[in-house]
Amino acid sequence: SVTLFRVTDQYGQMLADADVSATILIGDVNGDGSVNLADYQAVKAQQHQSVTTANFHSDVSANGVIDKMDGRLVRANRTTE
Repeated sequence: SVTLFRVTDQYGQMLADADVSATILIGDVNGDGSVNLADYQAVKAQQHQSVTTANFHSDVSANGVIDKMDGRLVRANRTTE
């Protein structure tokens, strides 16, 4: 959770401070709310591909390369099978 403060709108008006939180599910590359075989298959299909705006979710390790480590991280974090 982070607090946003001193944020201005497009008209230059100061907005009220706001708490913002985000949930990250490591390995959920397709965004369906669980880590499962579909995520693993998505990563495997992108292995050895350049990371782009279309496939960056498959770079689970965030090292700039889609490789076996990403698949391992998905398997290690699986919630359903």
